[in-house]
Amino acid sequence: MVEADHILVVFENSGAGRRALDEATAIADEHRARISVAIIVAYERRSRGCCRSVQWNEILDEIALEEVAIARDILGDREPPPRFTIVPDRGTGTVRELVAQLGCDLVVVPARRWAGRRSIRRLRGSLDVEVHAARARS
Repeated sequence: MVEADHILVVFENSGAGRRALDEATAIADEHRARISVAIIVAYERRSRGCCRSVQWNEILDEIALEEVAIARDILGDREPPPRFTIVPDRGTGTVRELVAQLGCDLVVVPARRWAGRRSIRRLRGSLDVEVHAARARS
């Protein structure tokens, strides 16, 4: 297993997302690492004069807050306490910015979110840290 001091988990409420949290938790427990959980939201661009995108983005915010609550329940009480953040999706740059901002040395993502080996390779190629892609249990 990889050594880590600070693990970034990209979470979504799916089997692969829960598996990503499980993997991160196992590594964090072994190395006494901190965990940061990011909910990455693909907001709709606001069209001029259109309130539909605003309403849709508000729904996405509600879903993101629900995902934070789910991740918090899965992780339970931990020391050190996990950090939770909701960020807009800007492609692989989003994860890269979070890694730099938080000082993470391992990233665990749900494989489902980055479907396909090419996307995972692109993510790994854009980061100077190890990336694990968690798959849902069969």
